[in-house]
Amino acid sequence: MEDLLELFGCGEKPKFNRRLARDIAFKYIFAWSYDEEDIPDIAPRLDEMAFRENDKAYILKVFEGVTKGRNELDGIISEKTRGWKKERLSKVCLAGVRLGLYEILHMDDIPLSVTINEIVEIIKTYDSPEAGGYANGIMGGFSEGDKKNDSGN
Repeated sequence: MEDLLELFGCGEKPKFNRRLARDIAFKYIFAWSYDEEDIPDIAPRLDEMAFRENDKAYILKVFEGVTKGRNELDGIISEKTRGWKKERLSKVCLAGVRLGLYEILHMDDIPLSVTINEIVEIIKTYDSPEAGGYANGIMGGFSEGDKKNDSGN
């Protein structure tokens, strides 16, 4: 079995990276969007996976930030989508945009362009190129100056 794991580059403890951590966080946010009244404790599930501590911390931080900051994020989405209602966004697009906006507003260690590019790619993977373009339009109105210091969140 170990030979097979090494053959496929898995080893005994695969390491994840920020891109994969962002994808996992997106999936938890997407799943939560079906029952936004209940915020599950995802930490035990993450403990079962072979995450580096900083990737696990990232996933927990953005999941908790998005779920607890839903009203703030949705207000920004409504403001940026003039002529549209948030409800017209697919759940995939909404989950991605919420994640992206949280990163933009609260994680100054991640460059704006990285956040936007990664979120657009996630949305295009799970939804459509059009949805990715729409998300780009919502998040693209921000600048590096819009990012806040994350010391309180």
